[in-house]
Amino acid sequence: ADPTKKETLEEQCLGADDVFITLQGSENSNLVAALLARNMGVEEVLCEVGREDYIPLADMIGVTAAITPRLLTVNTVLKLVRKSNIVNINLLQSGDAEILEVIPEPNSPVTKKKLRDLGLPRGILIGAVIHDHNVIVPRGDTQIHPHDHVIVFALKQLIPEVENLFYHQ
Repeated sequence: ADPTKKETLEEQCLGADDVFITLQGSENSNLVAALLARNMGVEEVLCEVGREDYIPLADMIGVTAAITPRLLTVNTVLKLVRKSNIVNINLLQSGDAEILEVIPEPNSPVTKKKLRDLGLPRGILIGAVIHDHNVIVPRGDTQIHPHDHVIVFALKQLIPEVENLFYHQ
């Protein structure tokens, strides 16, 4: 299916509560698909662009986060400075946000409540939960379990709050 065609996205019934991520390999296709998703009302739109000078264009069309290969290369360095149960980190845009793959500890706050009851601030988004080798697109009633792999999108200033959610207090 071609995500640069409005009909393709309409078939997916995308709305404001969805997250749209486009990683097509062609930054032109990614930008067109991102623009279509934003025009359909999707609030969270992530888009891969090959050139950092396209980040302002992505911002202009309402992309929440533009992902560039250069920014992704800092992943290894960031892993060294974060706590050990954060297994993967990638910077987004100009470093204002990060994608984290986090493994919650037993009895951590995130494992004690459903997502809707966690009171996550704007700027922290749970993008996916991998539980027993199954990928779950999280909803409000999703329960995160210890040792799940959780993909989190977070503004840089909220990373300490993410860490607090996933560690036993």
